[in-house]
Amino acid sequence: MARPIVISVALVVMTLSVFSQVRTFNFVNYDDNLYVTDNPYVRDGLTKKGVMWALSTAYTGNRQPLTWLSHMLDITLYGLRPAGHHVTNILIHAANTVFVFIVLNLMLGQPWVSAFVAALFAVAPIHVETAAWVSERKGLLSAFFWLSAMLFYARYVKTPSVLRYLPVLLCFIASLLSKPIAIMLPVALLLVDYWPLHRRINSRLFLEKIPLFVHAVIYRRRREIA
Repeated sequence: MARPIVISVALVVMTLSVFSQVRTFNFVNYDDNLYVTDNPYVRDGLTKKGVMWALSTAYTGNRQPLTWLSHMLDITLYGLRPAGHHVTNILIHAANTVFVFIVLNLMLGQPWVSAFVAALFAVAPIHVETAAWVSERKGLLSAFFWLSAMLFYARYVKTPSVLRYLPVLLCFIASLLSKPIAIMLPVALLLVDYWPLHRRINSRLFLEKIPLFVHAVIYRRRREIA
């Protein structure tokens, strides 16, 4: 038990160290204005009017209320000081890095291999944009709930039950409400069934994903209507 905790702490320290300079960055005029600086609903922070807007709007072409609420909370906490918004991104990225380690370790049972992959995830150049760009909060939040769903799914597979499945569904919905890319999670779980979980491929695996596919279709339809 001590080893995973030590590895998790080390991953957090590494991630925060690598991205520490991000807190000195400013907003950029590439979507930060749409998501934060020039968005009147977000600029007011968490308000009843803003929450209702976040839950109903398809502004920027996507339904992503959790992303909007996250930006509003940052305004409430930090105002328009960019440092706070960047720090939130870094902290979510650090949490995602730990989740990568925990999920892989749970599925593979190999802590050092899982730690190495998580470390690569943390510092991969492709993730610099996600962690350093305020407007990419949607990607960070979606990944957070995606990885949470995979964690709960790994536990569900060990002892299947409705109560263990429910957190998987809720996290999937939360990931969808952060960024549409999460619509692919049910397919990803089928791939995880094959490896590394080594589940027998049969109709049951598809049937248990039906609630996820249903919500994916509902989200897709609502997005098209918008």
